[in-house]
Amino acid sequence: MRIAFTTQQAKGAMPNGTRIVKVKTEKGDANPVGTKGVIVGSLGHPSLADIGYFVKWDSAPDIPMVVLSWKIAREQ
Repeated sequence: MRIAFTTQQAKGAMPNGTRIVKVKTEKGDANPVGTKGVIVGSLGHPSLADIGYFVKWDSAPDIPMVVLSWKIAREQ
């Protein structure tokens, strides 16, 4: 599946610019729990129960990556 990058914000999403931390992971994820980054865009759809966030991780700040909302939390 191919997802087009966007800097738009999905309805109900955390705002662009929000600092986040990875709190859950699954096999094949590129970033481990504890990795920090910033939200630069989000996608959602009324038929889906989740929001996909485009995140620039601190470890790779030039490459926005998609991560689902259940894997991240606001950085404290």
